[in-house]
Amino acid sequence: MLFAMTACSSTSNSSTPSNAGTSTGSSAADNTAADGPVVFKIGGTGPLTGGAAIYGNAAKNGAQIAVDEINAMGGIQFDLRYEDDVNDAEKAINAYNTLKDWDIQLSLGSVTSKPCEATSAETYVDRI
Repeated sequence: MLFAMTACSSTSNSSTPSNAGTSTGSSAADNTAADGPVVFKIGGTGPLTGGAAIYGNAAKNGAQIAVDEINAMGGIQFDLRYEDDVNDAEKAINAYNTLKDWDIQLSLGSVTSKPCEATSAETYVDRI
């Protein structure tokens, strides 16, 4: 499920750790408690309402299951946030910008085609 969500931007996601620069390093350091694990903020956009909501909610729920399983193992932790793009390109850009304002370090991309096309250029430029 997680791989399906990243298909729209797999080239930028695969190089994110090596090309992330100082912004990811400082964000990871900012998210580290003195004795606690590093917490990485990941986000995605998808239609959580509207006619295509079944796809967005399935992707969100699948990602949350994966995050919960990984977090239960201890060590590096993930904090997941999904924003509703209502299967609309302009709303997807707004949803992505909301996630950026939340300081995401990894984008799962968008669930549906038009929002994915709209946000992929943004994620590439931002190296997220």
